[in-house]
Amino acid sequence: MSITTFLSVFKSIPAPPAKIFVTIHNYLYRRAHFMNDENTNYLKQHIDILSFRDLAPGTITTYSSYMTQFIEWTESLLSSKPLSDISWEELRSYIRFLKEVRELNPRTVNVHIAQLRDFYQYILHRDWDRYQILMQATRYTAYAMDSDFICMKQALTS
Repeated sequence: MSITTFLSVFKSIPAPPAKIFVTIHNYLYRRAHFMNDENTNYLKQHIDILSFRDLAPGTITTYSSYMTQFIEWTESLLSSKPLSDISWEELRSYIRFLKEVRELNPRTVNVHIAQLRDFYQYILHRDWDRYQILMQATRYTAYAMDSDFICMKQALTS
């Protein structure tokens, strides 16, 4: 691809609205005094990558809050350990914390895992082993009984 072609394609990509950056800046400003500088920079990089994915401002704020929660958790329990040195066991411990202590829905836990995966791949440039951190099952295995269908049919026909 020539530089002219690249520039013509790049210019056609709209910049994210300024509102996103104001919202994110305010969010980071409120959180910055709680995090060490290195982790704050990691979070800024993560938000920068999210802004290029054409996500809604609320989605970016939600995803960045998930990463903030993770960083705060690591700083509180693993105080001086860099994020790049966190082991798979420690990551699994965080997922257990989300499931058992915070009692999050499996789908929400999966979004946390996806954000951790993106963070480790794109910010820390660390390979992500999907067999070390498994996505949570989100389907229910319960089946409806015949009596449930009869009640539903009666409710719909009456």
